[in-house]
Amino acid sequence: MKKILSIGLLLMLFISPGHVLAQTLTISPSPSSTPSPKSDYFLPYPGMLPGSPVYTLKAIRDRLIELFISDPLKKGDFYLLQADKRLTAAVALFDKGEREIAETTLSKAEKYLEKSLNETDVVKRRGQNANDLIDRIGKSSEKHKEVIMGLQEKAEGELEQRIKESYKLAEKVSQRASSMRASR
Repeated sequence: MKKILSIGLLLMLFISPGHVLAQTLTISPSPSSTPSPKSDYFLPYPGMLPGSPVYTLKAIRDRLIELFISDPLKKGDFYLLQADKRLTAAVALFDKGEREIAETTLSKAEKYLEKSLNETDVVKRRGQNANDLIDRIGKSSEKHKEVIMGLQEKAEGELEQRIKESYKLAEKVSQRASSMRASR
């Protein structure tokens, strides 16, 4: 019985649902900021948040999945999903008051976004079409910038500076994706 239960738990751990869309995050700008157009990119539900007792198992599962993806197009898509999940997790943690963990998670989100764009270079070198992924990365990076601006307005001091660094990375990815789209 214990064997069946443990096998069942392992199967549940490694079988993850497909793309799940959550409601869009609404971040109201402060009255002094200039209104910018909201992107129509939808962010996924983050799942377990860092700090959860079983988050380590989720992280191990994600690393294993990453290791087994050999196609750079699929790996880029995986990294994009991880970036978007980490962004929504960072917002949830920030709203819960766990701001240091939120900033670390946000930083990881932007690094995953950059890794996703780097995979498109590999795809292009192989002579494959990565236009759809590049478009999605461009939209995602715009959404990331939008959300990060909202977090930055709520942060203070050194935390605000670290969040600005994440914004700069999202901006860099956005510019690279735009130039890749323009050079098609």
